[in-house]
Amino acid sequence: MFFKMKKFQRNSVQKILIICLNGLGDVITTTPLIMSVRKEYPRAKIFMLVKNSFMESVFGASASSIIDKFFHFDPGKQSLLSIFKIVNELRSEKIDLSFTATDTDFLKGPILTYMMGINYRVGETPNKNSFYNKVIGYDCPVLANYDQHRVESNLDLCRSISIKSIVRNTYFAIEETNDKTMRNIISMEFESKNHSYCLIHPGCNIMESFRRWPLENYLSVARYVSQKYEFPVIFIGGKDEEDLSSEIDKYEDRYIINAINKLNIGVTASLIRSAKFIIGNDSGLMHIAGVVGTPTVSLIGYEKPIRCAPWGTHNEIVEAPISAKKDRVREIMVDSVLNAVDKIICHFKG
Repeated sequence: MFFKMKKFQRNSVQKILIICLNGLGDVITTTPLIMSVRKEYPRAKIFMLVKNSFMESVFGASASSIIDKFFHFDPGKQSLLSIFKIVNELRSEKIDLSFTATDTDFLKGPILTYMMGINYRVGETPNKNSFYNKVIGYDCPVLANYDQHRVESNLDLCRSISIKSIVRNTYFAIEETNDKTMRNIISMEFESKNHSYCLIHPGCNIMESFRRWPLENYLSVARYVSQKYEFPVIFIGGKDEEDLSSEIDKYEDRYIINAINKLNIGVTASLIRSAKFIIGNDSGLMHIAGVVGTPTVSLIGYEKPIRCAPWGTHNEIVEAPISAKKDRVREIMVDSVLNAVDKIICHFKG
């Protein structure tokens, strides 16, 4: 019975689960899949399994019109009992269709959806013909392709069951109240609500510090931008960057402002949208820049740029030299980043 192939019943889909258990950037690159599924099945109930409540901020106040209910799943922080409760609750929903976003653990995704009793499961696999895939794998396995962007990989899941309503834009909700707060902050700092500025996000997920470029290099870039172009430079980030904040505070320059862990994600997104450009490592905030169309200088070392660069924006990529080192982003030269900054500024000065 394990090897019996299921046929997808398109017209019987009433409940759908979308799983994305990685960081903010991964949730953002999953939004085209989510919007495509919502457009294809406007009356279906859509549930989403994410790591924590912070990931819900992607959808803002309009969340309920897109996702009917969020479930939080983080085995590293939840008890076994809590995990079983979530699995059983989703199992009781009798879900018709599930999508497991790209880059989800190849074992975790199939096992979870199998335990939830989902009728038809779509997800990536490294090998369609493996014994594991045939026994407990997805009903519609899609071969993982690391030579394309995560957005395309997620949309391939939609295409695998012939979803026609493909939405290619990524999404992040910008709330009017956050825009107002952002403008007030800018007017207090610069005595003008329309002052030009650029941003630096020097961090990333604390569990993936190998993606970080050294802070002293970012400070060198900030000094270059502030002195050559007279642009104020605002450092942004959250709790994951707290360890960098004290070092930035030591740097005395009226054009360099430290806003790390001082703004919520909504206000930060508004700040990104109004910035001239943003410089940073591969992170969720850089993907927000991709959503709102802010030019980026992306420092990438761990993955291929074609896989993880911000989607749909003017993006200058500075890639680390080829190396076996996981933290090879540290090998990017400051001059390479300065050249990319010059190109970005020439672009919007026209």
